[in-house]
Amino acid sequence: MIDKSRQEILQRLDVIEKQVRAIREAIGRVEPVFPTEAEKKYAKRICLDCGKHAEIPYCPLECLSQQIESDTGYAIVSHKIDLYGYCADCQKKKTRT
Repeated sequence: MIDKSRQEILQRLDVIEKQVRAIREAIGRVEPVFPTEAEKKYAKRICLDCGKHAEIPYCPLECLSQQIESDTGYAIVSHKIDLYGYCADCQKKKTRT
């Protein structure tokens, strides 16, 4: 389990990675800066109480991304969705108290 502060640091690093990649592309240096795993499209859910997180086995934005690419010609290489809420275990704990 990752605590909330570590999770926040990882999220901020992900943003920095994307900014560096965009800058390098803008100045014509498109060689990989970070592992291509950082470019994968994914969604995950994160519990606000216990910090438990898990990837969602499908990406709810995939169809929307394809439509945006089709409509605009923009090539989307990465996106990320984090859904925050309360896991089933934490919900049960709250209803007991």
